Amino acid sequence: MKKVVKASIIVLTSSLTVAGVGSSARASESISLTSQTNIESFQIAPLNYVLEGETQRFNDLPPKHWAYKVVNQAVRKSYVAGYPDGTFKPEKEVKRAEFIKMLVSGTNIKKGTGTAKWYTPFIEAAQQEEWIVNGDFKDNNVEKEMTRIEMAKIAVRAIGEAAKTDAEYMLVAAQKGIIHGLGKGELKPNDTTTRAQSVAVMERILTVRGGGKLEVDPLAIVAAQDWVGGRKDAWGNKIRTTNLPKNHADFVYILDYMPNAAYEMGHGPYTWDNNTKPVDLFAEKHLTEANLGQLKANVEEWFDLTLNLDYRTIDYKWADKMFNSQDLGQYTAEGKQNYINSRKAYVDWIKENKVVTKGKAIAEPSTIRLGKTAYIKVYYEYQVVSANKGAIVYTGKSANSIFYGYTDQHKPLYSKDYKMGQVIKVVSEMSVVANKSKGAGYWSSYRVNMPDLSANFVIVK
Repeated sequence: MKKVVKASIIVLTSSLTVAGVGSSARASESISLTSQTNIESFQIAPLNYVLEGETQRFNDLPPKHWAYKVVNQAVRKSYVAGYPDGTFKPEKEVKRAEFIKMLVSGTNIKKGTGTAKWYTPFIEAAQQEEWIVNGDFKDNNVEKEMTRIEMAKIAVRAIGEAAKTDAEYMLVAAQKGIIHGLGKGELKPNDTTTRAQSVAVMERILTVRGGGKLEVDPLAIVAAQDWVGGRKDAWGNKIRTTNLPKNHADFVYILDYMPNAAYEMGHGPYTWDNNTKPVDLFAEKHLTEANLGQLKANVEEWFDLTLNLDYRTIDYKWADKMFNSQDLGQYTAEGKQNYINSRKAYVDWIKENKVVTKGKAIAEPSTIRLGKTAYIKVYYEYQVVSANKGAIVYTGKSANSIFYGYTDQHKPLYSKDYKMGQVIKVVSEMSVVANKSKGAGYWSSYRVNMPDLSANFVIVK
């Protein structure tokens, strides 16, 4: 039987704040399984064990690497393996399905019988144990990269503990020594996890399941306690009350993850006499958690389509998804077809130039203001993982950017100093459809209008 832990409080002189995500409710429904991905690096295969005094096994994991010992332990247990080229790729991001396979294989529980995908039996086994439940992954896609909070929740359940909110799960994981902080105890729950980190967490899980105890990171516990006890918005993001931006009175609250520069960035070309500040807009009581949540989800969906590109999997269906992610009801049939055709040309360009990019975004409802339409600030990160030489600039008819969101003014990307894989962090103000005359029905479609990531933005250091 699972038990809900009431986390004890450790009082230290340090205080850290973190940003979170909304909590997930338990349910019995299955998590849907999506398209197949390559799992070669996680095949369980017999290997020559790495023993004390043995020569270095992986050419990218020297003995001085912090994860050298735990990776070797994991390899000896055969629930993870290296690559054929002799590398382990310790910094490569881990997908949800990959970690779940490691967990099921490492704990030797009985696999499921499904055959739909390579990971189906492992997902079924984890669901049977209630290590993963419906709602853990908001997009229901087990092939996406796993975040630290997602790993923490699964790990907590795998050691026989439980909690109610994301913050409480993280606190239990920190108190048990499963999750350590990054740097000075920073939790960064929405950051993705690497192969090395996932193996370290796996070894800690196995230690606790075997009756052992782990060292804890006191600063990580403090950060988790602050997350649990601090004031949060409707989506679990931490609200801060210190180090406020100069114009903080324009907003109902200031969020911890959003830098002051984002609040102080002004309106760029979107300034009109009828501008309504967020604090005044919220005071009119037209905004509800439900419609704001829908707007947030739709804006983040557009960013997900825009920032996550892979020439190996993208097809023309992407063009239709992009059209449907925006409010383009005013388009004629001819206008829609022209839109679709231009995006299909972009898909061809992505394939031709072998482009792979990654990104993620958080749309912040508390920053909504009204002008001629509505505008919302969005924090996002992106990187070009790989592309043919010279592909950084896309010169199609409708864009001058590798992304079809007009990032051509983002100088860190379009400079001679940009290195493949470099992460760029930005806050942009996005146009969304609204009609103030509709009163409570402001948000006529809850969707992005005409997105332009270069019109009004700040680069986050």
